[in-house]
Amino acid sequence: MPFQPYIPIVSNLRSHEPFALLDPKVLAEHERAFRIRKYLNGQTIFQAGDACHAVGIILSGGVHLSFQSISGHEVIFRELRAGEMIGDSELALGSTYGTSATATEETRLVEIDGATFTKLAQLPPVAHFWLHSNARKLHAALQFAEGLALQSLEARLARVLLELADRHGRTTPAGTLIDRVIPQHLLGQLINASRPKVNIQLQIWKSREVIQMQQHRILIVKPELLRSKAGWSIVAPQRR
Repeated sequence: MPFQPYIPIVSNLRSHEPFALLDPKVLAEHERAFRIRKYLNGQTIFQAGDACHAVGIILSGGVHLSFQSISGHEVIFRELRAGEMIGDSELALGSTYGTSATATEETRLVEIDGATFTKLAQLPPVAHFWLHSNARKLHAALQFAEGLALQSLEARLARVLLELADRHGRTTPAGTLIDRVIPQHLLGQLINASRPKVNIQLQIWKSREVIQMQQHRILIVKPELLRSKAGWSIVAPQRR
């Protein structure tokens, strides 16, 4: 992660998992090993192939993890939100970053150097947090691989729209508005498809009144149809 000036750990850090369950004396003991980093929307946090020397825990904002496809296109593997971890797998394996990370909005994360994280990981609150973090990553990886191997573009796009609605949705009289501008090229990166193909599918759904566009935002009018296309019979699963 790029160097930034040291910002002392502030008292509100204890309101974030797993710090809330740690003995304050432990935090005080390791305070100088923590750094709070701030990133602007679109700013690179690290790139695939960079050396990993620290673990980051997202305090606020969001992070896209992405890689380059064989054809050279950027593919977004996952969006991480507050309370999730980056760099822990690479640090444990002693490897370089396998993906690139980019802030999706103004983002704050706390960075913990590798030696300190190894010590903290022996404490039950941190070990429990790490276990759940890796379980979520494994689940996301399996879903991503399943989508690419078995699902059509229509199914993958339906799934990602439902996930975006789950994270950024706002209920309106006409349906669920994804209250965030999502460019079509970004949707393509999320499902490993070209922008023209994404546009064609969105236009089909618009013509069938499955979705509408409101000020460059997507309004889901018929969520049950998207759930059917995505293979979700009732509701989209919750993701942190």
